[in-house]
Amino acid sequence: MGYRRLLTILTIIGSIASIIALIIIFLPKYNIATLDIKCISIENLTDIEKNNEPEFTTKFQYKGQPINRLWKVNVQLVNTSEKTFVGKGKIQNTLVDTIEFFVKPGLQIIDKKNLKSDFEHWLGIKSNYTVQLTFAQWRKLESIEYSFYIKSDTIKLLPDEIFYQPNERQLLDGEIRFIKSENHSERLLFTDFIPKQIKKSIYIIILIFLGLMIIVFFGFLIVNPIGFSKRKSWMRKYYESYKLYIDEKFSKNKELIERFKYNPENNRDWARFPYPKYPDDLTFDFGNKDSWSFLFAMLFSLLFLFSMIIIFVDLFQLIP
Repeated sequence: MGYRRLLTILTIIGSIASIIALIIIFLPKYNIATLDIKCISIENLTDIEKNNEPEFTTKFQYKGQPINRLWKVNVQLVNTSEKTFVGKGKIQNTLVDTIEFFVKPGLQIIDKKNLKSDFEHWLGIKSNYTVQLTFAQWRKLESIEYSFYIKSDTIKLLPDEIFYQPNERQLLDGEIRFIKSENHSERLLFTDFIPKQIKKSIYIIILIFLGLMIIVFFGFLIVNPIGFSKRKSWMRKYYESYKLYIDEKFSKNKELIERFKYNPENNRDWARFPYPKYPDDLTFDFGNKDSWSFLFAMLFSLLFLFSMIIIFVDLFQLIP
């Protein structure tokens, strides 16, 4: 396959990717309602594990209440979906009037402090185990932040998952996700400054382009050995006859003899050749004639295919 044909294929793939991406972007979208409950930070307020003095003892109290271990857990609740949550009224899209989630067994919430609020709401603690939340309207990306003071008499180390939710669903066509944040600053990317819709369009175009390229190079891996085998067979059976045919046909033009004699793929006139023409009509084929070029083409296709699959999977997970 010549470079012009390869360039044509890549151009067609790019055009198809752009068209499909535009169709996907402007199609009606079905968005799942998502409420993220994220642990921003955890601080052990009664950490004396590093104390090695046996005669040194401590007793802790919080608001006059004796406690053994106390953690301050900063939690952010954010609407990460494209929908607005409506908790009251005729267009309510929560399945319950009060959203609830609980702390794991062995833990108790003894206090809370509001750190940030983007909208009117009420958050309360029931029986030291249950967090209750009510609101009227909760828009996209609005959030509230609280510090929960959690104690335990038996647990020495907080579990990775501090909270859990009831078995019953609480959001219409949605889900509540509990996320544990890592205590490190997020790395800013250049693409963070690109508007979300534009970035999403670019991601979709690249993904479709990569997907089609994966198909093309997978085709190379299948077709190239077939084409190489056919050419080797043709060269073994008919090449000597072909050279005599070219010498006779262009006996008065040495330039054309040199052009076609050693490069049968350049010849387009096979009408008078008494044997099958040179096999160069496979679309997904690099047109290799010797073993080294064939092996190089196969290795290149395999590495390129593997790289594109890795990039495709990574980009798919990064779609905004």
